[in-house]
Amino acid sequence: MELLEFCGWWRVTLSFKGSVFNSSCSVFTLPCTHCAQDLCHTPHPPSLGSSQWPGVKNGRLYVSSDLGRKWTLLQERATKDHVFWAVSGVDADPDLVHLEAQDLGGGFRYVTCQIHNCSDNTRTTPFAGPIDRGSLTVQDDYVFVKATTANQTKYYISYRRNEFVLMKLPKYALPKDLQVISTDESQVFVAVQEWDQTDTYNLYQSDTRGVRYSLVLEDVRSSRQAEESVVIDILEVRGVKGVFLANQKVNGKVVTLITYNKGRDWDYLRPPSTDMNGKPTNCKPPDCHLHLHLRWADNPYVSGTVHTKDSAPGLVMGAGNLGSQLVEYKEEMYITSDCGHTWRQVFEEEHHILYLDHGGVIVAIKDTSIPLKILKFSVDEGLTWSTHNFTSTSVFVDGLLSEPGDETLVMTVFGHISFRSDWELVKVDFRPWFSRRCSEDDYSSWDLTNLQGDHCVMGQQRSFRRRKPASWCVTGRSFTAALTARVCPCRASDFLCDYGFERAPSSESDANKCFANFWFNPLSPPDDCVLGQTYTSSLGYRKLVSNVCEGGVDPRQSPVRLQCPLLPPRGLQISIRGEAVAVRPGEDVLFVVRQEQVRGRFGRAGGAVGGVLSPRSPGPSDLSRGCINLLAPR
Repeated sequence: MELLEFCGWWRVTLSFKGSVFNSSCSVFTLPCTHCAQDLCHTPHPPSLGSSQWPGVKNGRLYVSSDLGRKWTLLQERATKDHVFWAVSGVDADPDLVHLEAQDLGGGFRYVTCQIHNCSDNTRTTPFAGPIDRGSLTVQDDYVFVKATTANQTKYYISYRRNEFVLMKLPKYALPKDLQVISTDESQVFVAVQEWDQTDTYNLYQSDTRGVRYSLVLEDVRSSRQAEESVVIDILEVRGVKGVFLANQKVNGKVVTLITYNKGRDWDYLRPPSTDMNGKPTNCKPPDCHLHLHLRWADNPYVSGTVHTKDSAPGLVMGAGNLGSQLVEYKEEMYITSDCGHTWRQVFEEEHHILYLDHGGVIVAIKDTSIPLKILKFSVDEGLTWSTHNFTSTSVFVDGLLSEPGDETLVMTVFGHISFRSDWELVKVDFRPWFSRRCSEDDYSSWDLTNLQGDHCVMGQQRSFRRRKPASWCVTGRSFTAALTARVCPCRASDFLCDYGFERAPSSESDANKCFANFWFNPLSPPDDCVLGQTYTSSLGYRKLVSNVCEGGVDPRQSPVRLQCPLLPPRGLQISIRGEAVAVRPGEDVLFVVRQEQVRGRFGRAGGAVGGVLSPRSPGPSDLSRGCINLLAPR
């Protein structure tokens, strides 16, 4: 038996211990004497078939090509948790590693290199200049860094590995922290903590390039975890694109909201009319709703989070309560099988949850401090529950695991018999419970709708299929939940307010109209506008990213095309390198010229350039090309 832990990622080789309780249950003991607690695996490991593993120990980045048996030093002074693999389809080189490393001067840089050739001569620095420690993030199409100079922090983004550009938040936003929430479907969600916020963040949504951001939800609850990591109370519901849950904190009260269109519109969760015993809940809007705990557990295999799965669309299960607000100590379990349209209570206390066979089997074990030997399982999406003795000896349950594959019916309960004992892994095999494969007659269909009953969600009508409650059969590997999808004509609700615009209050008759903010001029040219070319002035709307509607209403019609103007330079600063205020005759002086904006025939230039006062021939000064030659007599 071998066990290595890399910051929550485990590589386990098991030897059978021979303790068998029944034909479908086996127990393994895992002593944790081989845990490498100080060797931390990168947060984005490769696929299970890859043999290359990077890890950080004491600031040194190591790489292994044999699943952790032998390690080779790759980089000195690497920042823990800020080492990233190449992204398939985005990075041209699959062996590329993105990392944050400290240079000899003590600053931090964004560095890339090949995993088998990471010398000083082969490393590249895609971002010109130092970055803040712990700011590098590589996700999907995007790379994020943060840089602070003169007590001013700026956030930069690179789309599909192109040059870095400044992330544009509304002018009134004064962020003191920014957290990346999601980068799915060529769009970025970020949570920004404003200067006047302490335990909440505002949620912003970007355009495709991740440059321009619009506000979609204010005051999302946050909390600080170990090592100063921030947890934002927002959850992307897997299996149905565009659906998010968020906990909003206003005037000290926390309420749970749901969106079906990536944040454009938010609604409260509908409460069930009866509890798990069939008694009336007496919970009626607008004074009472369902609220869920959206906190993230450090270990994804234990309770403490809302459970969703890509292969089980519409199936959501979590702990919470009914009332006017979320109550921390109340953890009743609720489930929905139609993506939040209707909810049912299933347990009075919080449980560990695991989905098997595309959600066809739901396993639940009570989350408690006492040892257990009974689990519950449901084959009808939580309508009824059966019990099963998974071990003859009670175990303190730490979490649940499943074998790879969405179709699996084999799971593992891991825990310990006593607080001083080794780990116990109990294998539970549900395959003997199902005697046949499902046929088409074993499925029924359901249509996705939002809480207003609208069938056009993100520009299409979608139907899914699920197993009938009375069908005890296995869906298997080839099962696909998505049944049909039909494109809808576009409506005003398929469009979001563009950067610099905001919607009228929902109580007004023109709630779908977008108006320019007081600080924004819709006719102003973009930063990359080149003299002699034209640009399109925004009318205040942009289509929701990944919304597939066609035809119908398009508020972006008839945009105004304008000529790029010739503008005067802006933000010129000249300083010298070093601290000297006087120099001897004949000595060189290094000047640093910073130009915020210059537009001309060659486009836009900005940033910093340098020059040396020295006896050399005069030359042209062309800031529009980002260069300067300085001349001074001796």
